[in-house]
Amino acid sequence: MRTVRSKTLANAMDQKTRSNRALGKQNREQLSEESRFHKSRKIAENLMATAVWKQAKQVLLYASYGSEVSTGLLIDAALAAEKEVFLPKVLGDQMEFFRITDRAELAPGHQHILEPPGQTKRFLPDASGLAFDRSGARIGYGKGFYDRYLGKIPAADRPYLVGLCFSCQLFEILDGQKPHDINMDLIVTERR
Repeated sequence: MRTVRSKTLANAMDQKTRSNRALGKQNREQLSEESRFHKSRKIAENLMATAVWKQAKQVLLYASYGSEVSTGLLIDAALAAEKEVFLPKVLGDQMEFFRITDRAELAPGHQHILEPPGQTKRFLPDASGLAFDRSGARIGYGKGFYDRYLGKIPAADRPYLVGLCFSCQLFEILDGQKPHDINMDLIVTERR
């Protein structure tokens, strides 16, 4: 009886995760291109106004894809400020972060997402996702790249994690979190 109940509970949590992921993606994709542009700029400004950003000598970002929060301004600002900038590259079923010195180095990689060439200095990842809550919980795309990579790092050694999202992707509480899911230290939207 316990096994059936555990499977039922796990299936319910998986359904909640899929539902939150779909709703976060739907909310994000309903934003007009112009709205995403302006909100992405405001998110970048809000992040760059934080002490964490100002003090950082190394920044781990992602090359935005589709309707995600645009990270181009952040990448350019970090490079202009002479911060070390690292972006993810998928290698098989794993992900590594590699340093770039110019956005022109990026080329289409996994799922046609822009990636660094992968022949430079490696570092630790940041995290992006489809839905977040105010406590820092995050639901990604379901492949587990970020959570697996971050899960290998002792909590005391993890970098400060900032989740970037549009306010329409921010929920009060996310249901369906799994034990291996890694929370963000800070969530930045166009409103905060």
